Amino acid sequence: MSVENYLFAIPPHKIKLGLERTEKLLKACGNPQKKIESIQIVGTNGKGSTSSFLANVLSKKYKVGLFTSPHLVDYKERIRVNFNKIPEQKVLEFLDSYKSDIEKIQPSFFEIMTVLALWYFYQKKVDICVLETGLGGRLDSVTACENSLIAFTNIDLDHQSILGETIEKISKEKAEAINKYTKHVFCVNQQTKINNIIINKASKYNLKVNIVNNALEEEKFLYLLGNHQKTNASLAYELTKKIYHNNNVHIDKKDICEDLAKTKWPGRFQVINQNPTVIFDVAHNNAGIISFVDTFNAFTKNKTYARKILVCAFENNKNVNDTIDGLIECFDEIICTETGIKKSMSCQKIVKFFNSPKAKKYSNINKVFEKIKKTSNNNLICIIGTHYFGPFIKDLYNKSFAKI
Repeated sequence: MSVENYLFAIPPHKIKLGLERTEKLLKACGNPQKKIESIQIVGTNGKGSTSSFLANVLSKKYKVGLFTSPHLVDYKERIRVNFNKIPEQKVLEFLDSYKSDIEKIQPSFFEIMTVLALWYFYQKKVDICVLETGLGGRLDSVTACENSLIAFTNIDLDHQSILGETIEKISKEKAEAINKYTKHVFCVNQQTKINNIIINKASKYNLKVNIVNNALEEEKFLYLLGNHQKTNASLAYELTKKIYHNNNVHIDKKDICEDLAKTKWPGRFQVINQNPTVIFDVAHNNAGIISFVDTFNAFTKNKTYARKILVCAFENNKNVNDTIDGLIECFDEIICTETGIKKSMSCQKIVKFFNSPKAKKYSNINKVFEKIKKTSNNNLICIIGTHYFGPFIKDLYNKSFAKI
C-alpha cells in the first residue's frame, strides 16, 4: 500500500473536531510545537493566499515552514520548507516511528498532517512556521500548536452545519483560536460585529487586536490578482513588520512589497494556459465567488474573447445561491459538472441553481476536459468551485502544482 493510500485509509475518513488527539500525538512526537515559533492564519477565505504571501516574504530572511490545506494533486503540497515539499521518505519515517501511537490515538488525516508538519519543521530546524487553520478555530488541530501570533482573514458563511448558521456563531468559533499561548493578534478590517467578536475574545487575555486595512491598493501584483488579494497581502505585510520588529530586522517596505507582488499560490485566479486563456480558481462559497467575479471583470476589461465559458463543480454542502446571477452575467456558456468525489453536488442540481439556458449539465468530467482541449484559441475558459479539479488540470496541462 502506498503512503498516500495508507493515510487516506485511516478510519474514520471524516472531519474529527477537538484538540485532544492532536495534543496526544504531538506529545508522542516530543512536543515539537514548543520548540519553534508559529503563526496561525484563521478565517474563511484568504487563508492560503495570506499564508503564501507571508511565507514568501519571510523566506528571504528565514527558513520558513508552511502548512496549508487542502492540496490540489499531491498531499505533500500541504507541508513545505521554503516552498519545497516534504519528501515522501520523511513521511515514511514519521509513520514508521509513530505508527503504534497513531493506531492507539486514531487521529484524522488532517490531524496526522498537522503533527507531521510540526515534526518535520522541527527536524528541518525552521526559524518560523506559518500554519493555515483547517476549519473553524476552537476545535481545529492547528490551534493545539501553541501559536504565539494569530491573524484573521475574511470571515464569512461557510461550513454552517459544523460552525453555526450565522456569521456571529462562525466568528466566535474562529475567535476561539486565541488562547493562553497567543501574544499578538491581527485581523483584516471587516464587518464591525466580526471585529468586535475578535476584540472581545482577545481582551480576555489582555491582548490588543491590530486591525489591518488594505494599504497596498496602488501596488501591482503579478500573479495573485484582485483587491481581495491586496487585503490579504496587507495582512501579510503587517505580520512581517511585527516579526521583523521582534527580531530587530530592518523593515524596508519597498523590498517587502516587491516580494508580495511576486508571490504565487495555485488555484487563485491562476492563468494556466494561453490560447485559449484558461483560468483556475478554487472559489467555492459566496464570498469567494464574489471576489472571483470582481477579479474576472477587472481582468477582462478592454479584452475581447469569442466566447466566455465557465466550468464549475461544487460540493454538496456549499450554498452559492447568492452569487449565481453574477456568474450568469459574466459568461456565454456555463458547463456544470461533477468531480467524482462522494460529496460532489450533482450537475443536475447545479443547473437548477443557475436556472438559465446558458447552463448545461455534463456528468462526465473527462468529456468536459476533452471539450476544453478542443476549444477555440479565442475563447476564455474559467474553471471554478472546488480544489478537486486539480488532478484533471494536471492531466490536461501538465500542471503539477509542486513548485510555487
